[in-house]
Amino acid sequence: MVRKSIFVEETMKALLVLFAVLSLSGCLPSPLAVSDDHSLPDVTSEQEVKEDTFDFMIQKDSASSAWELAQDEKFNFSLPVNWYYEVERNENLLPRSASYVIQVRDTAELVVLGAVSLSDSFDGAQDSNAEKIATEYTAFNVLVYSGEVDFTDLSWTDFFADYYPEVLTFESFVLAGKPEVNAVVVTKTDGMWLGSKRVFVHVKDSFYDFSLHTTRSNQEKAEELFWDFVHNFQL
Repeated sequence: MVRKSIFVEETMKALLVLFAVLSLSGCLPSPLAVSDDHSLPDVTSEQEVKEDTFDFMIQKDSASSAWELAQDEKFNFSLPVNWYYEVERNENLLPRSASYVIQVRDTAELVVLGAVSLSDSFDGAQDSNAEKIATEYTAFNVLVYSGEVDFTDLSWTDFFADYYPEVLTFESFVLAGKPEVNAVVVTKTDGMWLGSKRVFVHVKDSFYDFSLHTTRSNQEKAEELFWDFVHNFQL
């Protein structure tokens, strides 16, 4: 009886050792993640939420974020798909006037900027073939000054004194992704100042005056598009 009891006891010990070896060899699941606070976050569910949100944002913004390249003889710039642009050279260049005027707009209708009444723009005549003037629009206007004098070493103070005497103060401005570009924003003027957003850039022998004009209700979206336009303009 004693030998049988010893045999059973030894057998039970052997089975327990074997079970322990099998458990340690891979039968137990490994942890998903290890953190300092010893908690195990639900990685799978969190990742699925992020992926669903990301896909939705891309799908929602795909139409409004599509851009195309406009290649004029002198200028290269990007504009939103299905927008319109015009590049006009000032043939009768007067002192203190822009050499080129570039307008990018979201409508095929004519966008009139400045203190010009609708009657003046039609010269008092209602021509049925005349281009219709837009009342709802978003437009980017670029005035380019070059060629009249050597602008290479002209300071901002001298430039504004000659071309924009209504400017009283201005400050340096850094374009995102282009820290080397010499840009400023006007902070104080004496009199009317066109455009809800406006930035000036000096590159080599040219000064650029970028301005945003919009009558759309979504002002924030118009500003986002305007800054994308300025950042991607090839100076």
